[in-house]
Parts: sequence; structure tokens; C-alpha cells
Amino acid sequence: MRKSEEILKKVEEGKEGMEEKKVQMVAFSLATEFYILDVQYVREILNMTGITHVPRTPEFILGVIDLRGDIISVIDIRKILGLEVECLKGSRRIIIVEVDTEVLGITVDSVIDVMEIEIANIQPPLLTIEKGKKDYIDGEIEISGRLFNVLNIKNIIASIT
Repeated sequence: MRKSEEILKKVEEGKEGMEEKKVQMVAFSLATEFYILDVQYVREILNMTGITHVPRTPEFILGVIDLRGDIISVIDIRKILGLEVECLKGSRRIIIVEVDTEVLGITVDSVIDVMEIEIANIQPPLLTIEKGKKDYIDGEIEISGRLFNVLNIKNIIASIT
């Protein structure tokens, strides 16, 4: 069982027995929202690089990059999550994620930190989360006064492949 599945299961079970279990997460921003992603899915984080547009692809696919000889699709998950698409900023990054055999890049506005999170502190997602986003958010956690959504990258990848 993957860590994100374990997180969701424990959140749903009321976090029994998870008081001290911790997991490393990458924190990043998208538009005006904050997200965390389990580092087990992160292969590497790149500065924004030249993305080659591919004609006749869905609008969430920005194009492809050449990563040391591997052609990697790059997506804008803001479009999948229904977030406002803003102008490109200088601090944007591409997080290369790997889930099972799928490898792709996701653009983020900024990478904030890699942090250790206590699973017991993750709360279930709010009931008011938009219907289209519910499958992509495993939970929420407050860190330093900011609310972070726990991103379910497996569900995002499953929805586009």
C-alpha cells in the first residue's frame, strides 16, 4: 500500500495508532492555494525549462520536455483542479513525478519546502470542496498558519491516462 493510500485510510479511520507516524512531503503553491505531495512520488524538481508544445493535446497538457534523453509530458494541474491560470512567474518549477510506470512533470508556481508531516495532524478534506477536486485531495493540514491540501497525484494521473 502506497503512503498516500495509507494516509487516506488512516484519516478515514480516525487516525487510530498514527500519533507519531511521519511522512516527508513537498510543499508548493498553485495560484493562491497551497499543496503538499508525498516525496515518494517525486523524482526531481526542475527550474522552469523550455516546454515544446504538442499540437492537438488536451488544454491541461503544456507540452513535453527532454530530460536527459527521456521525453516527459508536462501538465498544468491548475487546469485539472479548476484553479485560475495566471501569468508565468519567475519562480515556477516543474516537479517530475513517478507513479507506478507513469512519469510526468507538473508545473507549480513555487516550491516552498520539503517537510516532515505527522500523519495524525492531517484532517479529512472539507465537505465544501468543489466536486471536481474531491478525488484529487486526500486531506488538509495547517502548517505555519497556512492551510495545505494533501494532493493525490495517483488520482490525477489516473484521470488523464
